[in-house]
Amino acid sequence: MNRVLAGVLEWLTPSRFERASIPGFEGGLRPNHRLDEAPALEGMPADPEDAVFIGDELVVTSPEGVSWTARGEIVPLGGSCGPLARSAAGVITAVEGVGLVEVRGDGSRRVICADEHVRRCITDVAVGSGDVVWVSVGSSTYATDDWIHGLVTDDASGLLVKVEGGVASIVADGLPWPAGVEVVAAEILVSLSLAHSIVRTDGRAASALRPVLGPLPGFPGRIRAHRGRIVAALPYPRNRLSEMILGDDDVRRDMVTSLSPDTWLVPVLQTPHPVRDPLQLGQLRVHGNAKPWAPVRSYGLAVEFTLEGRIVQSWHSRYGGSRHGITGVAVGDDRIAFVSRAARQVVAVEAA
Repeated sequence: MNRVLAGVLEWLTPSRFERASIPGFEGGLRPNHRLDEAPALEGMPADPEDAVFIGDELVVTSPEGVSWTARGEIVPLGGSCGPLARSAAGVITAVEGVGLVEVRGDGSRRVICADEHVRRCITDVAVGSGDVVWVSVGSSTYATDDWIHGLVTDDASGLLVKVEGGVASIVADGLPWPAGVEVVAAEILVSLSLAHSIVRTDGRAASALRPVLGPLPGFPGRIRAHRGRIVAALPYPRNRLSEMILGDDDVRRDMVTSLSPDTWLVPVLQTPHPVRDPLQLGQLRVHGNAKPWAPVRSYGLAVEFTLEGRIVQSWHSRYGGSRHGITGVAVGDDRIAFVSRAARQVVAVEAA
């Protein structure tokens, strides 16, 4: 529709047009500094991606491989390692270009599945009953690190894959970048990054996806069960300027064709060059301090919620903080660890 005509119609009949709003930080999402105040763990790899507890020991993935941090050992797997899940014999990780690989406590490894569907853009892994492994594939079009390209093109080619006996089968397709998966009782929870929500399914092919939580003020990522609740990482924040650009096809198309990706007005895991940041003029300062309402392109956020969709608590690293881009969550008996891509750190808090 012509932009001028659309504007006239909206002025005449505003009720016909819906404007998506970003949920505020209220209730259990009230901003705090818990991520910045949490102590950093020692002995972590240089570029941590995801983590899982095995007893008291933390196992961490990175581009170099799987790190058994208590022993100071790194097991290389022939590719960049991403999501991580605990298995009966050790851990299961997704290796870019290889597939699903299980690494045992003694350092031995075996390829569980090398099917074409689970070799690239694996965003998360969860272990179910028996030998079933659930896999979320962010996109069938883009690579794992091309999330912003999926965002600006409104990509919906993601998959939910079930791997049983080494055989992969697609349970759901056409998903808007599924970035997290977890098994809870007899259901599968999936975080849909580009839909700003978390949904559930019974795991059967073509079964309906029912909402659990959303819309969220960020783009959800990996999710982990914890004492009957779920802890979710939100690596990317939403802001009104990005939402406005993404909602206008002409402006978005002009941005993509005329600007380099590092200057697109879209959320990022971290802002490496604040002087060049497109939003720096919006970060109003008074006496040298950035105000709380400063627009942000990166943020640190994780939330804990119930299966009924009620947020219980949250952990934040706000504008001016250093622990943005939370990509991994590990839940232990008495600790929760968060992986910050921006800070290249793993921090831990006491589990409530």
